[in-house]
Amino acid sequence: MSDRLIKLFTEAKEVKPKVDMEKEFVAQLFDGTKIYLVNGSNIRNDGKDVEMIGGDNYAAENDPKDPTGSTHSSCPKGELWVERMLSPTEQIWILVHEAVENLQMRHYKADYEKAHPIANSIENAVRQMAKVVGVVK
Repeated sequence: MSDRLIKLFTEAKEVKPKVDMEKEFVAQLFDGTKIYLVNGSNIRNDGKDVEMIGGDNYAAENDPKDPTGSTHSSCPKGELWVERMLSPTEQIWILVHEAVENLQMRHYKADYEKAHPIANSIENAVRQMAKVVGVVK
């Protein structure tokens, strides 16, 4: 994952990456939230066939459509997870989405139904901006 991306929307701290079984540390946001790349196929709960491309525990606690938190609950508070198997560009978009969603719920006490559309909107705007400035095609 690009350090350049992290610095675009956060005050990332310089910390050397370390591998911890299923997750690889990437960076830390201004509020202490740690960002990890994970192998989603090894993270899924109880063998359930749940798609995992990104996750945060605040979404798990605040998603009325997922009362068991099965799509996010493995992710501890204070961490954001992004699927390692995605392309680096897609990892950036997912990280933007998860960081915005997490910050809305954690710092502004928004529930998931409010935070998720905001995260989608910002993710889509960043995707569009990247096309306009020629970062991606």
